[in-house]
Amino acid sequence: MPKAELTLPDDVHEPGTRSSTRWASPDSIWRRVKDQSHRPLLQTENPRQRIIDLMEERKPAYGRADMLVNTEYRSAKDVAQLILSQYRGAIGARA
Repeated sequence: MPKAELTLPDDVHEPGTRSSTRWASPDSIWRRVKDQSHRPLLQTENPRQRIIDLMEERKPAYGRADMLVNTEYRSAKDVAQLILSQYRGAIGARA
């Protein structure tokens, strides 16, 4: 199976830019996506292992983000509010 490349823009650490990475455990991701048929990267014999492999392959790109947001046990709305709060705080700190 081909690698699923993940790249962040070259200017991700330029002044005035911010990036975030959302994180959840492989088991949590599996619970969220297991009934979805529109996940081509998971159309494999062992989709749980594929999630683990993808997370490992993408670790360098994820590590370049300014903010890591743990999404375990959080709703999409809560995650969005957390990210907005963090960005607003970063903008306020620069002002």
